[in-house]
Amino acid sequence: MPNAIITGTSRGLGRSLAEKLLSEGWFVWGISRSPSLIKHTHFKESLIDITDEAVVQSTINSISLNLIHIDLLVNNAGAASMNAFLLTPATSAEKIMRLNYLGTFNCLQAVGKKMVRQRGGLIINITTVAVPLALAGEAAYVASKAAVDSLTKVVADELKSQGV
Repeated sequence: MPNAIITGTSRGLGRSLAEKLLSEGWFVWGISRSPSLIKHTHFKESLIDITDEAVVQSTINSISLNLIHIDLLVNNAGAASMNAFLLTPATSAEKIMRLNYLGTFNCLQAVGKKMVRQRGGLIINITTVAVPLALAGEAAYVASKAAVDSLTKVVADELKSQGV
């Protein structure tokens, strides 16, 4: 049975992805701040803040004790705040950047280390079509997801020779 870790499984796309993989015979470990409504024998979850590097590392270490092999990581957790740039408080921009970029970075790094040790795995980082469209009113969100796009390209190049 293949194993997946998906962030943001409490609702939306993350929940839908988890349900789809479960229906196809995967074991899914969800990571969210809030509990998921998913009830399945092959679903477990950890309720954490992915912006906390130490918590993410500890959680991934615990998960890897339960999963022999991590086949897939889907970095899906994220948030948006639609606001004109001149009206966006810096605290809102920081919050979005921490969750969308730093949260992805933390999970990618923690799981990436496990995948390199096992010599394989697939990582999918979810971003948005708002990046190439540069949509007005979404400056902080678009910037955070553009950072994820760039991170994805760099890490893919760094890890490809190690089967990830």
